[in-house]
Amino acid sequence: MKDGQPPKVGTFGLRALPQEWCWNVTMNADQRKKVIDGVDIDLKEYYVEPATAQQVAAALKAHESKGDYDAISDGDVFAARLTDDMQEVSHDRHLPWTSAPSRCRRGASPPRKTRRGFTTRWNTTIARSTS
Repeated sequence: MKDGQPPKVGTFGLRALPQEWCWNVTMNADQRKKVIDGVDIDLKEYYVEPATAQQVAAALKAHESKGDYDAISDGDVFAARLTDDMQEVSHDRHLPWTSAPSRCRRGASPPRKTRRGFTTRWNTTIARSTS
């Protein structure tokens, strides 16, 4: 972000990968529990209003214990549901939960031609946004 009224985005970038290199994350009960436990810890440590953080964490645990998340196996769907559940309690639209919606093959890189094209567009975009 750059200073100013209103503040302006200084840089922004996206990195595209061919679809065949990535796939959606599927989640099981253990992974969902890890995420909820992690959100609980992060809310209590970092959220600006401790009482609200406690209420949100308690609500997520209640949804978990009632089995509200049991049928969700898609990472994107789970992230959207957590966001809805957190915002329902907090009324804070700045409190989204995001996930890495896809995994990509480790150690692999896109074909050379594709990588060069993205690098060229990336460098051109950066040059334009900093001037």
